[in-house]
Amino acid sequence: MNRLNLTLIVIIIFVTFSLPCQTFNTTSFKENNPIDSVSSRGINSDGVMLFTVQFQNDYPNITNFRLIYPNGSIILINHVEVPCDSCTYSPCLIKQNYILINYEGSNQNLLGMIIDLTGNIISKNISFGEYDQYSTDQNNDDVFLVARSIRNKNRKLKSNQILLDEYIFNNYGQIGRKISKNLIFNKNHGIKITKLRVFLLTDARKIIFGNDKNDFSLIIHAKSQNKTLHQQPLELGNIAQIFEIKCISIQKESIIDHYCLYLNSTYETLKLLHISNLTLNNTFIATSTELLPSIGFDINMFHIHTMPDVGFLVESLLKLQTKYFIFNVAEIDYFDQTNAFGEVLTDNNFTNNSLYGNNIFLFPNNIIVRIIRDRRLFTFQQMDLSSIIPKNNPYNNTHIKQVYPSMNDLIYIGTNEMNITFLNQIDPTTAVNISIYLIHDNDYYLRQKFLCTNPYCIISDDFYSLKINLLSNPFNIPNASYYVEIDDDFVEYKYEHIKVPGIKPGNWIINTLPGNYSQDTNNQDSDYILGKLRLNSDGTEQYNLLDVNGQNDFFEQMTSELSKSIPVDISRIHKIKNIYEYDMIENSKLLSIIFKIDSPKENCFNKNSSNAVIDDLNTLIQINSDITTSLDINNYTKYIDKEYRFQKTFDLWGAIKISLQNFVLDSE
Repeated sequence: MNRLNLTLIVIIIFVTFSLPCQTFNTTSFKENNPIDSVSSRGINSDGVMLFTVQFQNDYPNITNFRLIYPNGSIILINHVEVPCDSCTYSPCLIKQNYILINYEGSNQNLLGMIIDLTGNIISKNISFGEYDQYSTDQNNDDVFLVARSIRNKNRKLKSNQILLDEYIFNNYGQIGRKISKNLIFNKNHGIKITKLRVFLLTDARKIIFGNDKNDFSLIIHAKSQNKTLHQQPLELGNIAQIFEIKCISIQKESIIDHYCLYLNSTYETLKLLHISNLTLNNTFIATSTELLPSIGFDINMFHIHTMPDVGFLVESLLKLQTKYFIFNVAEIDYFDQTNAFGEVLTDNNFTNNSLYGNNIFLFPNNIIVRIIRDRRLFTFQQMDLSSIIPKNNPYNNTHIKQVYPSMNDLIYIGTNEMNITFLNQIDPTTAVNISIYLIHDNDYYLRQKFLCTNPYCIISDDFYSLKINLLSNPFNIPNASYYVEIDDDFVEYKYEHIKVPGIKPGNWIINTLPGNYSQDTNNQDSDYILGKLRLNSDGTEQYNLLDVNGQNDFFEQMTSELSKSIPVDISRIHKIKNIYEYDMIENSKLLSIIFKIDSPKENCFNKNSSNAVIDDLNTLIQINSDITTSLDINNYTKYIDKEYRFQKTFDLWGAIKISLQNFVLDSE
């Protein structure tokens, strides 16, 4: 006999769950009898949670239901007898007020019974058909889906078809109608199906089936009219646990995409399957990718849950603590190779309690409720996941919570500090490069590159932020755009030792404020400044080996590289022809040449004064040896003598005098 108990046995604490337009008050309570197992069974559209309790002294076919309502009230339905001796059974909520229990009957016949929330039997001995393997799914409202495979004796007990039955319930908890389809998959001799899963998706019905060697996927549109459907199955490899695969539909406006997440048994890595462009003729596009290949998941301590309108919550036991990995497939493109996706890892701090597996409920507003059990005591703990769900951001890196300067932020020239805040605490790792580029006319000019080590990279005291110190002036032109590039693995998670991917080129753009350019205050300097650059010994040697044409090309190339390194318009920088000198330095003759820096014109992108341009050039020349600039990597500016710098020199008449002297020497 079914017994209804509406009395809370022992009230311990109250916990409040915030749901849309309502407050979810639930309680902790204590059972009278020793407990053997507890499992969550789902949430209906009204937010009612259903879970089952198995007491130690119960017979295998006896179960006990617990329903928790948003107002905090609890209904206890005790001693529900499933009409089979020791069979597998599975309950679910339908039509708000009923519980459907499907169970394995004799002769491999799938049966069911329906009870109301007082424990009264509404229907029993409902036959869902014979099966070799079966799977069910339901949407907590009025649709119950059953997939069955049946062996073909003429094919040596193999099968090449799956029967799909869709049951629709009326408001009285009774089957209103049934829709049946026969899916025939194109395998010449069929396969021996030993595992089967079915998923009731928004506009589709998804079937996963296979055996110990390989697994396959079928999908049909919910509005397909044909009762018999032929389809070539999609091979998935080998799924570690068929009951841990989960599928979900994500709808954006009128477009519906379908995703499935499962554990690949070969490599123990997560595999994400994406089904798009599903038509009424059951054609579709399928793509797949691996997630978190660096983490080896334990097959026996691993669960996947679906998050409505988000994607998946992966629950895994790592280092004796339950961790949650959230994959926001609704917003983040995990198939984009330039997208450095992240995951949220959360300690639950209850390592000895029953938090793991089928003991959680996920609400559509991203509230997770976990059943905490301590012997006979139940406590319901909530966690709002909204703030820690990975979001798509301009940096295509969901490990990152925020940066300074933010994307397209306007900053002052001379800004010498950046900052990155992460979702999780971080530690340093093997040093990699951080690079800053100027963007101009669809070209990119390296301003500086350095290894992310102390003193350039400093982790904050709380381990959530990385401060980046810039020891020169990378942002040197007003009203200009720059981007920051960071190589992969520049930090790692403090406790998980997962290395964080970097920021790809063009994903972190910083703009300088429009404003006044640096102007010369010395009016005696009319339109230009002259100065000398000296080549180092390698550069002097290389120059002397060239003929006249080669020497001219040498300095043309150097002029071009200087203009991109400073950067300054190439029309403003000139080498004075035939004006050069040799300096005797430690028994070496080093060539010095004279460059002329013109003042800016109206159409110049760099309107800084000639003096400011020279200051920028000398900053690059004298920069710390730990920092790389384009001067160091160019083919010709790498020959500049950094100890000499760019030195202002005499006026143009003095330069002409030297030019005449050199001409005479060359003539002799």
